[in-house]
Amino acid sequence: MSMAQAYQVFLTALDVYGFAAVESGTNVKIIPNAQARSAGLPIVETFNNPDADNSELVLHVIKVNNISANEVVTILRPLVPQTGHLGAFPSSNSVIIADRANNINRLSKLINYIDSTGDLDIEVIALTHATADDVVSVLQPLLKSGKSSSDIAGMSINFATDARSNSILMTGNEEKRA
Repeated sequence: MSMAQAYQVFLTALDVYGFAAVESGTNVKIIPNAQARSAGLPIVETFNNPDADNSELVLHVIKVNNISANEVVTILRPLVPQTGHLGAFPSSNSVIIADRANNINRLSKLINYIDSTGDLDIEVIALTHATADDVVSVLQPLLKSGKSSSDIAGMSINFATDARSNSILMTGNEEKRA
């Protein structure tokens, strides 16, 4: 295990116990998660490796082009933990997120997807007796094997999962989602 990987394990362990590491100059402060978002988090403009599992607390601003930033905040609010922050900046139509880098990365992919398709409806389905990843892994092969001409005409549905809230995010035609 490299030092960078060990540090990520350390950050994850801190998160499990409700703490965060926030860099302050050459020092690292260990503070409760609830105080971390107002403790001078670094602003990350772009993620170097978007697939990396990084548990560092950061701020990120995402410019939205095709839909209202307020709508994005309303849709994504359940996917941000209480210790994180999600807000809209209407004058520039941007979304501001303070959270763990891995969650921001996931939310940023979702925002880009929503924004690129314009008037996309997203349905959030919270699960209580099964894990979201398991349900989606069962559903996706069933939907792929049952492709019809209506799927080609833009009536397909897509799934994403949120492990934090154990929810499935479903997009696509309202009739197909029902």
